Amino acid sequence: MQISEVQVSENYQRALQGYRVQKAEPCSGGMLLSSENETGTGSMRCYDVFPGVLLVYNQFEMASGFQNVEPVSGFLHINHCRRGCYELQLKGGSRCYIGEGDLAVSDPEVLIIVDSRFPTHRYEGISVMIEVDPASQWLKEHVTWADIDLHTIKENMQSCKDALLLRTNSSIGHIFDELYRVEERVRHPYMIVKIIELLLFLSLAVEEKREALPRFSPSVADAVMQVHEYLSDNPLSHLTISELAAKFHVAETSLRCCFKAIYGQTLGSINIDGSHLNIEAGNDFEREFAYDTHVIFWQDIPDEQASGKAWVYSLVSQTADSFYGKF
Repeated sequence: MQISEVQVSENYQRALQGYRVQKAEPCSGGMLLSSENETGTGSMRCYDVFPGVLLVYNQFEMASGFQNVEPVSGFLHINHCRRGCYELQLKGGSRCYIGEGDLAVSDPEVLIIVDSRFPTHRYEGISVMIEVDPASQWLKEHVTWADIDLHTIKENMQSCKDALLLRTNSSIGHIFDELYRVEERVRHPYMIVKIIELLLFLSLAVEEKREALPRFSPSVADAVMQVHEYLSDNPLSHLTISELAAKFHVAETSLRCCFKAIYGQTLGSINIDGSHLNIEAGNDFEREFAYDTHVIFWQDIPDEQASGKAWVYSLVSQTADSFYGKF
């Protein structure tokens, strides 16, 4: 069904104009929108914060949830990634990524997205959709003590012809970490406070040195995902990063940078299932230590192959061959 067919406020109708969902139902003062396609399922918990501002908790377990809709004029989009990665394919073919902990601010009329996907098949984050005129009017009437100029932020996005990317830091973490775990009974007033805090933060950030979304060609992005698949299928591979770059016909620097952008960690630190490196004291069944060109891991040997507790130690690097030993 179209959003226009759902009984929701004007905030929803404007911010999500043209979008289709499989199901829409009320949830804890907001609206739960559910979607499904051949690649998986996703949900968006949406909340009216104040006129012109819609806050959305995104939870996707799918490869792509892209819908080709015309951007609505007069909006700013703010996206924070908590887990996973959000890939945007831009007009012209280049691809850029919002990784874990990153915050991206964009004008949907400037940053033209022609496709998107979730390379790790999962994504969790928050989107704040701001219609500048009604939101500015509300702020002017109710937050007279704060100098928040949404029109200036939007003009900055239009002048730079790009998105503003803010890498994970304590300020961003302070704002969003608390939004992810706020109690339902105080959610609405707390969202108002946090949105005002976010806008104050952005008012300063747009005046400082900005970082554009890193862009990669389709051939580089595809090669990096092939490298990831290869490492997942061949965890004992002896190939160095240079050799991986040569094998998949991609420049080593591009491989390193794009891999970090997509998977949130350096190529040397990825473990065999592609999840984040997790070193826990006392975990005898899986310990992994990562360096830029080394992968050191422990692997349990089945009892039928060794008496008592035995381990295989393997070191893969550019300067040393793997060797095995027991103790």
